[in-house]
Amino acid sequence: MISRFTSRRRWLLAAGIVLMFGSIAAGLIAVRANRARAWIREIEKGRGLLQAADSSYRENRNVEATQALSAYLSYLEATAPSVDSWKAGHHPWLDARGLAFEKMLVVGRLAIVQERQGDSTEAALSWARAEGFARAAQIAGTQRRAIRSTIERLDAGASRQPR
Repeated sequence: MISRFTSRRRWLLAAGIVLMFGSIAAGLIAVRANRARAWIREIEKGRGLLQAADSSYRENRNVEATQALSAYLSYLEATAPSVDSWKAGHHPWLDARGLAFEKMLVVGRLAIVQERQGDSTEAALSWARAEGFARAAQIAGTQRRAIRSTIERLDAGASRQPR
């Protein structure tokens, strides 16, 4: 009778341990899955804003481009650079330099749109901001001409890409 009771206790103990480790593993998997879904949502949000800004900029819809570029810039400015372990509110893959470079491109394109609209005062302010982001990105050319050249090269390369 004693060996039967001991054997049953061992089985119950083993089953309890297995259930406990299973619950821990399920909890860790759920946390990782939620983090992955949040990461994907962050990517989709940025991608949607970028696509709206890019299409209106390339199609010379200046009013829409101004709004879309401003919205994308607001998103970038509200987003912290990526860190080793991604956290909500951080950019999925751009570090501080990459984020500054992206902001430089957006503000430079915004300045180009403002020039198209004949708003030289706003364009000059935007170019000054773009130069500040270029310095933060630590790129070689931080002057307006170099930034414009970079944007034009990127735009020319993108226009040759199939969509």
